[in-house]
Amino acid sequence: GHGIDRSAELFVDYTDLAASKGLGELVLYTDKHRDYPAALKKAALTEVVHHESISSREARTRTNPLFPVNYLDRQLRKDKAEYVRETTRWAQRPDRMMERLAVYLVWHNLQKPYRIKDRKSGKHGQQMGVSRQWCQNEWERLQTERAFPAREPLREFHRRVWNREDILWTVDGLDVFGPSVALGRLRA
Repeated sequence: GHGIDRSAELFVDYTDLAASKGLGELVLYTDKHRDYPAALKKAALTEVVHHESISSREARTRTNPLFPVNYLDRQLRKDKAEYVRETTRWAQRPDRMMERLAVYLVWHNLQKPYRIKDRKSGKHGQQMGVSRQWCQNEWERLQTERAFPAREPLREFHRRVWNREDILWTVDGLDVFGPSVALGRLRA
C-alpha cells in the first residue's frame, strides 16, 4: 500500500504541474506492474492520464518507451553501490538513500557529459531542453549557496525527503526508518 500511496501522490503532483504548464494530454508509460493502475485509480486520474503498459521483457533500446527509466536504472546500478544487484549491498536508511539519489540526479543532469568521448555534446540536462547557461549557473549556485527549504520551492514529496519524514514501518511504536530513531536503539 505504501508504494501505491506514494505513486498516487506523485501522479497528482506532476499532473497538476503539467496542467500549470499548459501541457496537453498526458501519457504514462509503465511496465506491467499492477500497482500503477491502482495508483492512478486512487489518484482519480484514470480519465486525465492515458496509461500504456509496456512489457519489461521488450528490448531495452532507444525505441522502447521505457528507455529513459531503463537508462537511469542502468546508470544507478553502475554508479551507486546500493543499487547493484547484490544481496550484500543495500541502503540501511531509505531516507538517506533518497538524499543520495537526489544529489546524484543533480550531478547527472547538470555535470555529466551526454557523450563521454564527445564532451562538446553538452550535458544531460541540455539534451532535455535546458540551456547550457542555465545548467552552468545552477551548478555554480549549488556549489556556492547552502540550500534552505525557505528558499527552495519544494513539492510535497521532495519536502518529505528533505525533512526525512517518510517512515516505512514502526516497531513497538518507534519509527524503523524515520527521522527520530537511531538504528542503535532498535538493536538494543
